[in-house]
Amino acid sequence: MKQMTDKMLAFGKLVASGVKPIDAYEQAYGVSRKTAGQNAARCLQKPIMRQFMDQLLSETREEVLPLREEVRSFLTKTMRDEGMDMTDRLKAAKQLAELEGFAVQRVEMEVDTEFRAAIVAGAAREADVRE
Repeated sequence: MKQMTDKMLAFGKLVASGVKPIDAYEQAYGVSRKTAGQNAARCLQKPIMRQFMDQLLSETREEVLPLREEVRSFLTKTMRDEGMDMTDRLKAAKQLAELEGFAVQRVEMEVDTEFRAAIVAGAAREADVRE
């Protein structure tokens, strides 16, 4: 099996620590946002990267989950605290939405025809499963 490069290790560690894959790729490889958008998902699909990610996630799950719960709890309390400034409450609500995956970020990327066909085929299979 191919050895992982230092950049692949850095990318995997960032993703495992909770950084969004596109941001992690951009940081680890020092590339543009566009290039990171094109390559982050592809990198995560490599068998060596999946194996590394599984190992990292199993090791860090016990450490990360309690911290995530603490952050979620703090942000929820801050958001609901009527004694706090509304600006702070809104910031907490926004951060909580991002943590929970409610916030949507728009990312523009160019994809080749093969990748686009795979996305369409996957969406069609998902629709078939739901019916």
